[in-house]
Amino acid sequence: MLVKVALPPQTSVISGQFGTLAVPTGTYQALVVPTGAVRQVGQLNLVDTLDARGVPHRRFVTLGPRHGDVVEVLSGLKQGEKIVTGAMQSLHE
Repeated sequence: MLVKVALPPQTSVISGQFGTLAVPTGTYQALVVPTGAVRQVGQLNLVDTLDARGVPHRRFVTLGPRHGDVVEVLSGLKQGEKIVTGAMQSLHE
């Protein structure tokens, strides 16, 4: 399929260049968390959760695509779990 796109003038885009365009279709449900709730330590992604007593626990998570200020969590969390964000992230187990 050939698609032509009108872009604002930019010095980094030259007429005739090739590119890849992803056009999302349909919808799906995903577990997302605020990007600020995710901490990266080396190559590991961590999210702090709170148990029923309010005690924080560190969880390793696998992340998917980012969507603005949220990121999909592919594994490591379950729907409905409470997560720690902001200043409370300095708490430790």
